[in-house]
Amino acid sequence: MAKNVIVTDEFDNRIGLTYHKRAQGLIKHGRAEYVSDDRIRLLKGAHAPSANNDTEDFKMSNIINFNAQEFKFDEDCQSAGSRMFISDFNGENVQAFEIGDWDWTWSQIKCGKQLEPNTDYVFRFAVQGGVNNTGDGQSHFMIIHDKDYDNRLEYPLERSRFKPVLSKKSEDGLLRVYEIPFNSGSGNVRFIFTALHFVETIMPAYELEVYAELEDQTYAQLWQEIEERCESWGNPRRKGGSLDLSGAVINEPDILNRIMDLAEKGGRIDLSGAVFDFNS
Repeated sequence: MAKNVIVTDEFDNRIGLTYHKRAQGLIKHGRAEYVSDDRIRLLKGAHAPSANNDTEDFKMSNIINFNAQEFKFDEDCQSAGSRMFISDFNGENVQAFEIGDWDWTWSQIKCGKQLEPNTDYVFRFAVQGGVNNTGDGQSHFMIIHDKDYDNRLEYPLERSRFKPVLSKKSEDGLLRVYEIPFNSGSGNVRFIFTALHFVETIMPAYELEVYAELEDQTYAQLWQEIEERCESWGNPRRKGGSLDLSGAVINEPDILNRIMDLAEKGGRIDLSGAVFDFNS
């Protein structure tokens, strides 16, 4: 019997797969509702049944999947980006957070949660992009207990300095999945994502087998491709540098001035699919 029923949280973020029998048990006990024949949604406030419940063997692991709706920009940072719905590689419409820009705007989103105290959890998320042609962007994920910033758990994501559990090549760029284990301590936990000098998209992650058809690609392999492309351009980093603005929406005249300055210095600028909009 295959696990062929998709389980989502109350916000329709996919969190796993289960059997039809187990799905029916969740429906029967008022913990979930059918969305379609092969998809159920956990109801708000619903909890997994205990492990010693003989009438139902379904047990959800303590996985917290990224939910963009729970995050907001940190008011203490200037921040660039937006929360949006996108169509991912799997053809699903998901809500994601795009943060950062190609300048030096420190961007930060945060989410606070009250979890079960002294419990082991895993925070799971996917990151797409988070790469530039100069290799000097920054991206960190942080877990903070009881607002104790000095004793935070910090994970550098740029250049895959903290190794993802999965790294793939997709049509929209490098796609990495992270599963970060942690203990909730007192239960008062804050999650923070930061980005600087590139754009990255943070979104919910699927179970790993969903990504099986995508080609494996590490950051090192991608960087080698970037190096080879730059060499074919005449090594622009030795001249005026390079700037990847593919797909960007540019609505600040100052950014256009910077582009022109870089062009005058002999730099290379990728504006594929970029939109200039100075009416907003």
